[in-house]
Amino acid sequence: HTHYDAQVCWDSLLTCSSWHGVTTVITGNCGVGIAPCRPDAREIVAWDLVNVEGIPFEVLKKGVTWDWESFPEFMDAEARRGSALNVGCFAPLTPFRHYVMGEESMERAARPEEAARIRALLRDAVVAGAFGFSTTNTLQHAGYKGRPLACRLASNEELRAYAGVLKELGKGVIEIALTRTRGQISEEEWALLEMLLDESGRPVNWIAIEGEEMM
Repeated sequence: HTHYDAQVCWDSLLTCSSWHGVTTVITGNCGVGIAPCRPDAREIVAWDLVNVEGIPFEVLKKGVTWDWESFPEFMDAEARRGSALNVGCFAPLTPFRHYVMGEESMERAARPEEAARIRALLRDAVVAGAFGFSTTNTLQHAGYKGRPLACRLASNEELRAYAGVLKELGKGVIEIALTRTRGQISEEEWALLEMLLDESGRPVNWIAIEGEEMM
C-alpha cells in the first residue's frame, strides 16, 4: 500500500520502500491518484494528493510528467520509465469522477449517464491491467480546496455499477478505506461491504484508518 502515483515519475528506486527490502508496491490506494486526468484538471488531482498525503505541491508541479490522459496511458508511461520494484495499480475512483464530472464530482453523486461513462473507463483500466478499483468513505480524506475526495460522494448505486465491472470481467479486487468512527464499523458500512462483495463477486479489501475520531 503506497501513494507513489506521482513519485514513479521521478524516482525509479521508489524510496524509501526499496531501502527496506520491499519488492512490490501498489499505487492508486484510497481512491486518490493522478490518472485519468484532462490537461485542465491537473491542479485539481495534484491538490488531492497534496491534501491526502502531504506531498508539497511544488514537488508535484516539477516532478509529474503528465505524459498521459487515460488510465491505460498512465500505466504505459509507468512501464516505459521502468522501476527497481514491481509496481501494481488500483484504479482510484476520485480522478475517474473528476474526468467525467469535473468539479461537480466533489459536490454530488453521478447521474446515471455519468456513472455509465465512469464505469466504462474503469472497465478499460482493469482490462489494461489495473488490479481493480479503490475508494474511501473516511471523513479525513479531503482533497482539492479541502473539499471531500470526489469518491466519497459516490452513491451506493454508483458503487454497485462499478463493482459490476469486476463481476463482468471475472477478475479484480475492490479496496475501500473505512471507517467514519474510529475503531467501529457501522451497520451502514457493513451493508456497503456486503453490497460490494455481492455485486462484484470478488475480494473486497478494507482498510481501517486509525486516529482521532472525526465528527
